[in-house]
Amino acid sequence: MAGYSSPQEFVEHVLEKELSKIEESESDEEILNKLKGLGYID
Repeated sequence: MAGYSSPQEFVEHVLEKELSKIEESESDEEILNKLKGLGYID
């Protein structure tokens, strides 16, 4: 798998990508808060 350590990681990435398309109507602030909550950014 190109750069993924497991099939689960690949699936999570694809789902996050698709969800981000759906959630484009949300404000940047809401998205940043979600990323912070997931631990992707400080």
